[in-house]
Amino acid sequence: MAKITPAFSSFTMGELDPKLEGRIDMKGYFNGLKRARNVICSVQGNATKRQGTKYLATTKWLNEPVKLMPFEHSSNDTYMIECGDYYMRFYTQGAVVVTSGTTPYEITSPFPTGDVNDIKFVNSADTTYIVHPDYPPQKLIRNAPTDWTISTVAFDPPPFRDENTDDTTITPTATTGSIGLTASVSGTFNALMVGGHFMLSGPDERTGDLTAADTYIGTVITENNDELTYTIEGTWDGTVTLQRSYDQGTTWVDVLNYTENVAYQLTNEKDDVYWRIGFKAGNYTSGTASCTIAKVGEYGYVQITDYVDSTTVSGIVQRELPSTNTTTRWSESSWSPYRGYPNTVTFYEQRLVFGGNDSEPQRIWGSQVDDYENFETGIGDSDSYAYQLASTKVNKIRWMVPGEVMYIGTLGSEWKFGNKTTPTTPSFVDAKSQSTDGSEDIEALRVGNFVFFIQRGGTILRTMVYDYRNENYPTYDLSKKAEHLLEPGVKAMAYTTRPDTILYLVMNDGSLVTVSTRTTIDNPIYAFQKWDTSGCFDDIAVISGSDRDEVWVSVKRTVNGVQVYYIEQFETALWEETITFEVPDTVLPVVFTPPGGTFYSGKWITMTCGTAGSKIYYTTDGSIPTESSLRYLTPIYLDTTTTLRARAFV
Repeated sequence: MAKITPAFSSFTMGELDPKLEGRIDMKGYFNGLKRARNVICSVQGNATKRQGTKYLATTKWLNEPVKLMPFEHSSNDTYMIECGDYYMRFYTQGAVVVTSGTTPYEITSPFPTGDVNDIKFVNSADTTYIVHPDYPPQKLIRNAPTDWTISTVAFDPPPFRDENTDDTTITPTATTGSIGLTASVSGTFNALMVGGHFMLSGPDERTGDLTAADTYIGTVITENNDELTYTIEGTWDGTVTLQRSYDQGTTWVDVLNYTENVAYQLTNEKDDVYWRIGFKAGNYTSGTASCTIAKVGEYGYVQITDYVDSTTVSGIVQRELPSTNTTTRWSESSWSPYRGYPNTVTFYEQRLVFGGNDSEPQRIWGSQVDDYENFETGIGDSDSYAYQLASTKVNKIRWMVPGEVMYIGTLGSEWKFGNKTTPTTPSFVDAKSQSTDGSEDIEALRVGNFVFFIQRGGTILRTMVYDYRNENYPTYDLSKKAEHLLEPGVKAMAYTTRPDTILYLVMNDGSLVTVSTRTTIDNPIYAFQKWDTSGCFDDIAVISGSDRDEVWVSVKRTVNGVQVYYIEQFETALWEETITFEVPDTVLPVVFTPPGGTFYSGKWITMTCGTAGSKIYYTTDGSIPTESSLRYLTPIYLDTTTTLRARAFV
């Protein structure tokens, strides 16, 4: 019987799970491999040897892991940051940044070794915002290659929780400077609130008794859409005038005149308007007019610096309080050591957006438009907003990825936040749950219109993409055909688009699983392969390079019996070592079985050719075979003297 040796020239399925062995009915089965180690199965079908890594530096503390954080001011101005035990070091153009000689430039950071792996960040020009659930948000700024600063973000104002709704009151001792706050109910304050803020709301009010001409109560300053209230009470005779000024009190214009008591409210329609009320010269006759003028809805806030007891704290006023009056209108800040800090951060629709902390795990806070550190709420379209994802289970937000909408992953589900046609505002929020897969606490990645994330549990790679047919954003399991490779669990993820789109998954066992991808709806390709090294891959990050996307890794190795962590970078791919399968220029001869000779009984003759993809043609009259001759398909039976000739063609 003829032996058929098929040619396999495409490996776009990568390494297949052992559970799929023998599944020849599966589409693409013959494009898969039993084992793909240290190779790249490209989307074009070929297989290439993976590139090696180049040693760049040893981490500051030899035996402690680090976090790699990419920093990109522009495509040709990029840095890689080594985040270690209370320090940061910087690399650019493949080398560590030094101050003088060979001394690495570094700065002090607030994060110890045990916490650096949990930081998340987003970059805008020369500024990176960094979050960790146990630390106030940080701001890293590059002023020059050897001039970087990191500090706690001074939000003005920070976001606050919903306003108090019961009878509990807070009384401030002053409106500015170092003050005390006293609550009417025990348990209002907690020692862990130190570092957080309290907002006190109320009217910005001026009150007084007028008993002479050319005397006024004021000045109150209003902005556009502010509400102004004023009252006149008492027994008096004369004309009280409400006045306003558009030049900061230099020139006053009469607005309304009153000859009897009144209580009135109006809406201001310009910015920076000064108001006062009183008797003009010649308009007072007798009596006392008790006047009040106030800007409605004014607020100030205090940063807590000291805890006295559960009803008393002290702090420093960050924005002047409306008054020293006792008030039930107060709010606690959303973020503090007591409430926790955001778990993730991104930019979306020209806002800096934070997601989820311990006390409000499904909360989303969006800054004012183009004013990233201002979380003042309001009704205007550009005002800050805070929105709670509504679901039956409370699961902390773990990642947010901006696109035409914002994709959100929580411990228990994935969400679409925002609208492709209408921006998110305080009065319009469009948020819908899309799946219930749940996400691991690893930053998701956007590649084109696809978002890649690790499912809760760490062993499944999924993608989230818009389905125009159903107008939703379903998720798909991409790792089902290579489940065995992800069994150790994923700990970090990155991707490149130059020269190829490849996902890099650092595994908990120190291996690196890579996925060659073609992100199309109709014919996607996801080829899995595993890369090993003499040691363990620990973290990975990517920045733009001049000729390719640079893949940086931190690697744990054992050198001379000592465990060390190295910063390394994958070299340019060795394209000249591409593994290819080509048809030889010369087609191999046809082999007869049995060979020619003299036989005394009939024989079945088989023909084979060692050239892949060849076709065999034969003759029985001694002539030279051509591609017009008889095609050999099955063994031939000969029982008479015959001259059999055969030739293979490709």
